[in-house]
Amino acid sequence: AQGVAAEFCKDLPKGGMLHIHHWGTLDRETAQQFLTVVNPTIKVEELLTKFAEGGPSGSLYDDELRQLRDIGSRYPGGAPRYDVLFQTDQNFILDLFFLPGEDLTENHSFARFLGVFTIISNLVFQNSEVDAESMMYDAFFKRAKANKVSYVEISQFQGRGDWLAKLDVWSKQIKQKYGVTAKQLAAFTRVRPPETTRTQAQNLLSLPPSRVLVGVNLLADEAEHPALEKGQTLYALIGNARASGDSALRMSIHAGELGDV
Repeated sequence: AQGVAAEFCKDLPKGGMLHIHHWGTLDRETAQQFLTVVNPTIKVEELLTKFAEGGPSGSLYDDELRQLRDIGSRYPGGAPRYDVLFQTDQNFILDLFFLPGEDLTENHSFARFLGVFTIISNLVFQNSEVDAESMMYDAFFKRAKANKVSYVEISQFQGRGDWLAKLDVWSKQIKQKYGVTAKQLAAFTRVRPPETTRTQAQNLLSLPPSRVLVGVNLLADEAEHPALEKGQTLYALIGNARASGDSALRMSIHAGELGDV
């Protein structure tokens, strides 16, 4: 949309954005900021090994792998820092933070989708002194505020220790700074054994109610791990707890995106 239509859509008050995977919300400006501030070492051989293994690391396309391998061969040591790369190589690394193609209707495999998160996790978190999570949230909530989004639910794996108590403080800070109401979903992955999922769900149900933690979410490769097979362990427990009045947690799930609905 352009012109008047674009302004109208931007200014129109929005309802909520549900089931957000926060590290999938990056725009190019934020990704560029990460690369500049963190200045990661591009460990080419390590990345090539991860993508060769597949699985949770996902994959890159053959032409991308060739370009990555070429970077390793053209710089001393085969593992250059981002700031010493030529501009074209920096642009290539930045492009890896996103799925290829300007056409948003273009389809990509789930493995290539996972490849984005492998790049993010290997390049963004190299410098422990950089609070990448806060930078990411700041960029996301600024865009949400600018687009008149009033409510979001973010899917995130459970933390450790007093993470639940910290959620309330986090949500209040988001509301004060950006004017956006922020809630969270407890994320579970369908690739883990049922026993692990059951234990995690039982632990979650044993926690005190939270005004910020409002639901659960099951994620990962749906084609390889169908919802019908892998979702029952989690959702039977949560559903029973809701039916008996012991929990108010709601349920979100990836279903019908890749595999059988």
